[in-house]
Amino acid sequence: MGGIREKVRRSRDYLGNAWEEWDGDLTRYDWKVDTPKGTFLLLFALFWIAAVGVLWLAWYLILPRLQSFHPRAPLLSGLLFLVGGATVVLVSLSVILSVLTNRNLLVTRLALFMLILAAKPMARIAGRFGLSQDRVWNSFLKIHNLLVRFIDGERRTDKILVLLPRCLAGDARKRLTAIAERYRCLLYTAGGGSEALAKVRSVQPRAIVAVACERDLISGIRDVGTNIPVLAIPNIRDNGPCRITHVDSEEFERAVRFFTEGTAPAEAEPATANPV
Repeated sequence: MGGIREKVRRSRDYLGNAWEEWDGDLTRYDWKVDTPKGTFLLLFALFWIAAVGVLWLAWYLILPRLQSFHPRAPLLSGLLFLVGGATVVLVSLSVILSVLTNRNLLVTRLALFMLILAAKPMARIAGRFGLSQDRVWNSFLKIHNLLVRFIDGERRTDKILVLLPRCLAGDARKRLTAIAERYRCLLYTAGGGSEALAKVRSVQPRAIVAVACERDLISGIRDVGTNIPVLAIPNIRDNGPCRITHVDSEEFERAVRFFTEGTAPAEAEPATANPV
């Protein structure tokens, strides 16, 4: 947890800071960002194809210097590049085929790491071509959650941290709180990224179910990395960001049940809530 502790120390996130450029005009705000998995899947493939291509070009350009350094240097570096490139290609293919077939085809934590690594750069690049970053991240979260389910399908735990945003509507908060209490989850309402990370550091949960906007969810997933499995649920912002948001309570309950009961959960008994 040392890496998470350091990120808490350096964090300056607060409630709503990811939306500072929004001027409050709902007519200029694209809140319907539900995007299919295929959007990020295509960007993910293009990202790693480009990355391998750039590395190959760099190796090709420094080849003469490697030859002058040692006769065997080009061969050894070429083998390293071949192994690394093949690993990237195979892991990327495992992600793409697993998502397309909805089956776990050798998906590993390395695949999850590569997915997280590509998230923000690809969203920025897509933004330059007119595609909303929030739409890209919405698509990313669908794939991320699917890979988490593949990788942690056998996980059962009673130490689940539920993170909620302060902007939730009152009725939505009551529904999610009731679900969290029923499954004996630790519940916390975070005012921003630094608060959420501090709670993760203090609780050290075995799994996290987080509700927030795509921007905050992406930042949180990048901070936690693959150390703790996270199922991330974007909120519904029909009143604009950080204002009376809602969430799909059925999707939320499925996420909680996944960690408590696995891929084929049975009905849970009501339980006394943990202190929050």
